[in-house]
Amino acid sequence: MKTVGEILTTERVKQHKTLLQIHRQTKIPLKTLIALEANDFNHLPPTIFIIGFIKIYSQVLGLSSEKLLAIFRRDWQKKDTKEILPLVLKQSANWRTKLRWTPKITGLVLIFAFIALFLAYFGFQLIKLLMPPTLTIEKPLENQEINQETVEIIGQSSPDTGVYINDQLVNTNEKGRFSYQLRLFPGENTLVVSALDRRQKKTTIIRKIKMVVDKKY
Repeated sequence: MKTVGEILTTERVKQHKTLLQIHRQTKIPLKTLIALEANDFNHLPPTIFIIGFIKIYSQVLGLSSEKLLAIFRRDWQKKDTKEILPLVLKQSANWRTKLRWTPKITGLVLIFAFIALFLAYFGFQLIKLLMPPTLTIEKPLENQEINQETVEIIGQSSPDTGVYINDQLVNTNEKGRFSYQLRLFPGENTLVVSALDRRQKKTTIIRKIKMVVDKKY
């Protein structure tokens, strides 16, 4: 399909008219007429003026202004699309160039990964250093009633930690587990279990248990 510029040029030549004659007859600037017939959108004024010029030009040549304006709008939209697409492609190419993986980037990533791992390990060790040792008592339970003279105390502490039950050091295995038989007194007994590590960090659990005296005693 022909463009507005081609239609205007063909009809003007057919009527044996020059651009200078059209300029004098329509008062449209000569350079605008040249750009319009050449479809040189970059050297045309704003759209609202182009529409007016096309109406005047088409009337002088006896052409349908509505048909020419419809063709112009089609060509103008194509012109906008052509300008937008190269810009998008150019930006995409720039991003690909900027994001191109290089040995330098690989080195930087490895360095940052090493630093991140080091900081994570250092942070873990620092937390471990500042935290007191762990300690859990599995038996006996709080306020448990015991109907015998001794009770077995079973628990778990951090490895390499000294465990004390009522100030008495007890043996632990390599995993920190311990078991200890404690002699009870009739009535309520206070059980104090402490875990003390090399940094002198201490964790203490206090439980109350009760020895129930049977009638046979």
